[in-house]
Amino acid sequence: MCLQQVQRRLFSSSLFCLVMFLLITGFVLEAPAAERQEVVLALYGSRPDLPANIIVDEIIRSTLERELGTRLDFYAEFLDTARWPEDEAQATVRDFLRRKYAQRKLTVIIAVARPAINFMRIYGEELFPGVPIVVYGDSGALRDWEPGRRITGTLGKVDLRGTVELILRLQPNTREILIISGASPSDQWLRSIARRQLDQLEKRVNLTYLDGGSVEDLVRTVARAPDGTVILFLSVYQDSAGNKLLSDEVLARITKEARVPVYNQGGTHVGSGIVGGVVFNPESLGRETAQLTLRVLRGERLQDLPVQVSKSTVPMVDWRQLQRWGLDEKQLPAGTVVRFREASVWKSYKWYILSSLAAMTLESLLIVTLFVEARKRRTSEKMLKELSGRLIHAAEEERQRVARELHDDFGQRLSLLSLGLDTLDRESSADGTLLHQRLQQLGNDVKELTGDVHNLSHRLHSSKLRLLGLKAALKEVCQQVSRQHNLDIQLQAGELPSELPDDLSLCFYRVAQEALNNAVKHSHSTRVEVKLGDSGGQVWMRIKDFGVGFDFTARANGIGLAAMRERLRMVGGSLRVKSSPGVGTELTAEAKPMTPATSSHAA
Repeated sequence: MCLQQVQRRLFSSSLFCLVMFLLITGFVLEAPAAERQEVVLALYGSRPDLPANIIVDEIIRSTLERELGTRLDFYAEFLDTARWPEDEAQATVRDFLRRKYAQRKLTVIIAVARPAINFMRIYGEELFPGVPIVVYGDSGALRDWEPGRRITGTLGKVDLRGTVELILRLQPNTREILIISGASPSDQWLRSIARRQLDQLEKRVNLTYLDGGSVEDLVRTVARAPDGTVILFLSVYQDSAGNKLLSDEVLARITKEARVPVYNQGGTHVGSGIVGGVVFNPESLGRETAQLTLRVLRGERLQDLPVQVSKSTVPMVDWRQLQRWGLDEKQLPAGTVVRFREASVWKSYKWYILSSLAAMTLESLLIVTLFVEARKRRTSEKMLKELSGRLIHAAEEERQRVARELHDDFGQRLSLLSLGLDTLDRESSADGTLLHQRLQQLGNDVKELTGDVHNLSHRLHSSKLRLLGLKAALKEVCQQVSRQHNLDIQLQAGELPSELPDDLSLCFYRVAQEALNNAVKHSHSTRVEVKLGDSGGQVWMRIKDFGVGFDFTARANGIGLAAMRERLRMVGGSLRVKSSPGVGTELTAEAKPMTPATSSHAA
């Protein structure tokens, strides 16, 4: 054997021994471990389209996404206790959650509001043993929990006594307070708190509890309430006949028909017709809950994170309602949040007034000359404009009604049908018959139909537009179109004026829906850019695709473009379109927020 062969064998043997040594002693470098996915389930105690749930879900979800990015796997489920008995809903949801999350290892569960917290107290360890729970609810939500459970959270105080004290400060001549509540378990719980907190105040003012009869009975009562009376609305999720109701809708009717001021303890209701109250602010409580959840996800021990009392309860009033009822703002307690304050006419419109005076002075002769002709033209345009406004307004009301019917009736019935098919499928699966296969197919079809009905409901009427504003609503519609049509939609939304008029927000939202729909149908583009911004008080939105384009001169008066132009004209805006074959299409909508007087006239 030659010397080179001996050397090679010695080298190979030495290398083998070195590798084995490193393996045994653990010095071999390991591949970097993948970052852990954080699987979070948020369980809500009521339906998903309630204002408080929309706001809280958006805050919790966005806060966690901002910190965790792609490591977050977020799920949300809802207990519809307003329309179904709580025990029936809990049993159904228990079976549903067991099947859906059987193969997922949850990191943390967020329980929002008392029905969801009670559900986790009863079924939490059975469904998700050992998973930590973060609760969001009222101060008595954990009263029945046994010690030692893996739980923390933020609890807000229901301060109805503070609301009555606020009433007596603003309206010291109040002789009677009508306290309205319903017959559901949630209504009864809130009424019991009211009786306990307000017992000592009956020496200062008469308290009358209205907790029976129908909604029509309540409306007739508040419409005839005498002077010196005030209404405190708690909640009405069920009337005395057992009919399930939406408390927000009942409150809207009460504030519309009442001839005296109405107060309430919910922060989301300030701005919907109530004067205000010492309110439970879901925005603050949602942020506190999200931050506490992040601390749990970072590994802090639950015993180091005791349940904390939220700072979300504050006096809050609607400035417009103070003016409506002639209430003195100086009587408000220190620290009161005053919303929707309007600036004085001179401060808001100073430059408009000065420029108008100058124009009137310089053009007086021309105005006299053209007055008769201009008056005729303005009259005809005002018939046309009011007619268009009524048609658009009627169409939006019908969209909202159909969306509500789809979600409240058909969506709930399809969900129950899907659960029934799942149960029947499990019972028939043992013998492996053709019936089992057919039931599986029917179940999949019903689930797909349920999702389509849900998406159609949101396309017809977006709750996020009213509650969270134009940017959040555009984000939602872009995500829906992107998922449904496998389209890359990039949304860039800049800063907008703090309070956009409702008709302008709705106009831009509908224009975006129509433009994205046209891009899906006609452009054959795989990418769309949506940009939203404000330049010198002018709100603009630009939607551009990179598809086939079209000959604009031939299709300038299409139905879709005409509808967009008419919507923008109603808010004093305009539409510009750039397109030619082979280079894509770009639409630019522009409008300047109207003054309150002009906006209400246009609607």
